[in-house]
Amino acid sequence: MESDEARSGEDAIAEVEDFTYKVDGLRVDVFGPAAIATFVLDYGFVADSEHIAVRARSTLVFVADGADWKIAHEHLSPFKSNP
Repeated sequence: MESDEARSGEDAIAEVEDFTYKVDGLRVDVFGPAAIATFVLDYGFVADSEHIAVRARSTLVFVADGADWKIAHEHLSPFKSNP
C-alpha cells in the first residue's frame, strides 16, 4: 500500500471513541541504524455504537534518521479468535 492510500484509510480513526490498547511481550532488537519491535497488541474502540476488540501479533521496523527513529514498516496479524 502506498503512503497516500494508507493515510486515507486512517481518516476513519477520527470516527472512533473510547480507544484503548495494551502492549504485551515487547521485544526490541537493534541492528545498527535499524530496529525491529515485536509485541502482542490488544486494542479496542467503539465505532458506530459497536465495540470492536482485537488481539494482534505486531511488528514495527524503525530506521534511524539522525537523532530520530522513524517507522519504516508496520504489520499487524490478528489472532484468529479475538477476546
